[in-house]
Amino acid sequence: MPYLGPEVIGPVASALAALGGVLLMFWRRISGFVRGAIRLVLGKGKTESSTDHGTPPDTLSPTGSDPPA
Repeated sequence: MPYLGPEVIGPVASALAALGGVLLMFWRRISGFVRGAIRLVLGKGKTESSTDHGTPPDTLSPTGSDPPA
């Protein structure tokens, strides 16, 4: 096994720390991009049926509450 002295470990550790810092700074964008790519590949994109909760809009009263029974 080759010798890994401080002159090798130092720059490698620094590069790993920089990569970790970039991941932490942009984690929301990275995870959103990955989720979007997975949804695109699996075909589970946003559709009209995903926002529909099964209640037709004409059954609600103008105030937004349930109609009287």
